[in-house]
Amino acid sequence: ARDPLSPQTITFGIVGAFFGGRGGEVVPLLEGLLKTHPNDFFARWDLAYVQTAIGAVAAAKIQVDWMLSAAPEVPYVVQADAILRALSGDAVGARQLMQRLDLTAFDGHLTFHFAEVFAMSGDIERGIDLVALAVEKGFTPVDFIARHCALIEPLRSHARFSGIVDSARARSALVRRAVVRR
Repeated sequence: ARDPLSPQTITFGIVGAFFGGRGGEVVPLLEGLLKTHPNDFFARWDLAYVQTAIGAVAAAKIQVDWMLSAAPEVPYVVQADAILRALSGDAVGARQLMQRLDLTAFDGHLTFHFAEVFAMSGDIERGIDLVALAVEKGFTPVDFIARHCALIEPLRSHARFSGIVDSARARSALVRRAVVRR
């Protein structure tokens, strides 16, 4: 049995709402989680990400500053710092932060978040390449990619974007079929 008060239970519980385009609903849940688990690093990243995605950049910066003080070299922290820089108009600074990382070495989830940095900092080609790579690596929340993620909006008009969404849809269907068979 899973502890209903554990940080992971709360975090897993917000996934559906967030990926369904209802990010604002999860902010109070994550804030509550941090009241009881103030050192939960990934709850802080989750909160910073959701706040960034819904445009609450000043609130997100509080979480990112905490993470920078605790572990500035963690790739999730680099990503969070870079996206805030991009959204604050420092596209060059955002891309410079990303240069410290081998962007091909990470899973599909983090690769997608790297794509957001490039999308928001104006490097559309690099952003679209990374979204495609994220999908190839298994990141396939179709509606989130196709419609809900505001941080990749600049990529949606790219000629390759609809094909990437189609690939995500196909990969997602394969996984769904494989899971249902079991």
